[in-house]
Amino acid sequence: MFTGIITHTGTITKTEPRGDLRATIACDFADALRIGDSVAVNGCCLTVVAKDTEHFSAELSAETLACTAPRWQEGELVN
Repeated sequence: MFTGIITHTGTITKTEPRGDLRATIACDFADALRIGDSVAVNGCCLTVVAKDTEHFSAELSAETLACTAPRWQEGELVN
């Protein structure tokens, strides 16, 4: 059984075609993140490329999208 280390959830608030896809996620810990930090989102390790006090953004490669689609839609809850 997976006991996990999920401590927070977030919501995808924006997706845009930058790189293959840039996803912006609203979460309650964004203020603590730094550019370059790694965040596990739905089992994928993503790198923070932009942030503000309530959101962070990460760019997803075509390979990540192929292995995880259709998870990356605006309004989706992620962990």
